Amino acid sequence: MNNALVLNNEFQQRNENARNGHQALLLKISKSNEKLKRANRRLKKKVILRQKLLANYELRLAKSMADLFALRKELAKLKEVKESDNARIENLVGNVKRLKRKLLHLQRMDMEWNHDEFSIKVRELKQEIYKVGKIHGLKGMHFVKDINERKELEKEKTELKQIEEENEKFQQSIKNIENRLAEIVPVNANFEMDFMETEHFLSEPSKTSE
Repeated sequence: MNNALVLNNEFQQRNENARNGHQALLLKISKSNEKLKRANRRLKKKVILRQKLLANYELRLAKSMADLFALRKELAKLKEVKESDNARIENLVGNVKRLKRKLLHLQRMDMEWNHDEFSIKVRELKQEIYKVGKIHGLKGMHFVKDINERKELEKEKTELKQIEEENEKFQQSIKNIENRLAEIVPVNANFEMDFMETEHFLSEPSKTSE
């Protein structure tokens, strides 16, 4: 009778121990599940934040690429204008040099004759055109042509000044484009740095999970 009682007590004790162990295991599993749920929620938040950052970065990158394409197109157009202006300037510079040589020639002539004497010579040569013929006529026309070329020189100087002003405006346009291009690169670089810092923050373990 005593043996049966002892065995019964041992059996009940074992059942109690097993039941306690099972409850402890269930509690441990429940805690683990809660930790996993919290970790899953944090992971979802990180994924959503990362997706938003990527979407924002893609939008800004697309806008920057569009701006860059437009600026490159505008720069190519300005280069074509510059090449055309350079050709015009080169032509005008050649004309100015030629007219300067003629001006020096006229200045030397002015040094030899005063204005009244020069006018008398022109009138005399015009009269000789009708008296003597083609040879003297061509000589007389040479002086008349020199006088007209003085006016042409002044006109060329005015045009050259206008071209120089246009060239300065063009150089300023190039500088403005370079500044706009320089603004795009730092913006993307700074955003990339912000994005990398955010990535580093997201990759760090949360203090609440400890």
